[in-house]
Amino acid sequence: YYALGKLELAEQEFLRTLGIYELSYGDEHPSVANSLNNLAVVYTKRGKLEQARDTHLRVIAIHKKSLGPDHPELANSWSNLGRVLRRLHDFEGAADYYKRAYERRREALGPEHSDTMTSLGGLALSQIDLGQREEGLANFEVVLSTQRRALGDDHPVVAEVEHDLGVALTKLGELDQAQAILRKSLATRERVLSPDHGDIATSLADLAHALVEDGERREARQLLDRFRAMEEAAEPSALERAQVRLDLAKLLAAEGDKREALELARAGVEILAKGAEGPNARKLRRELSRWIEGDI
Repeated sequence: YYALGKLELAEQEFLRTLGIYELSYGDEHPSVANSLNNLAVVYTKRGKLEQARDTHLRVIAIHKKSLGPDHPELANSWSNLGRVLRRLHDFEGAADYYKRAYERRREALGPEHSDTMTSLGGLALSQIDLGQREEGLANFEVVLSTQRRALGDDHPVVAEVEHDLGVALTKLGELDQAQAILRKSLATRERVLSPDHGDIATSLADLAHALVEDGERREARQLLDRFRAMEEAAEPSALERAQVRLDLAKLLAAEGDKREALELARAGVEILAKGAEGPNARKLRRELSRWIEGDI
């Protein structure tokens, strides 16, 4: 289910498997840790960030006790925890865990291994978050060139790196570059993934957001309409669904349709109220509330 982007079903299946392993092996068996890790990854994708953080911390504790503090498997847990902490805006904590994971994987797997590059990519994102723009973008270029050389341009991992870089460039206000690389990532995902895969929905939403920020309203509207058409099948996160409604509200308000814009803002708040967590969700909720209160 996870590979197909069916995250709700994947979460249910991972919970079922976790229960079986806990009954069979106890709470601190490596198989329990692996099931917890899978569950935490799904929590992260679905925006359940506090649950994801706590689950990853439990995985790390089990691995340290059952495998030892120097086991390579810890690097996977550190990298996954870094991803969650970054979304919780603990940028220093994220950078620390990503750096640990990168150094451990570089030593154990080699400097150009795909997993090593995944950790370096996470570190690059955290460096950008911390204002270390030049260092972060330089590390991103290393990751992207290495992954392209190893995997080819049409690999989902390469598309994910390109997407993450595009989102980072959007936040930096470098919108032309952001749009170019987000288009490339979207095109790859459309070629290699199923038509209703959640990663395609994510690409549509993030490219549309960059276009809205750049005032490219017509194309943005087309992408946002595509997102909403596939929303039920793709199961995007609450945060993505709410952001799409805010971006649509901005477009409609610019066209003079304030009533529909207001309805979309209200729908966005309702979506967030059903389970989105973290600083990004709180920031988005405040911005949507401003629309509802008439401050925009």
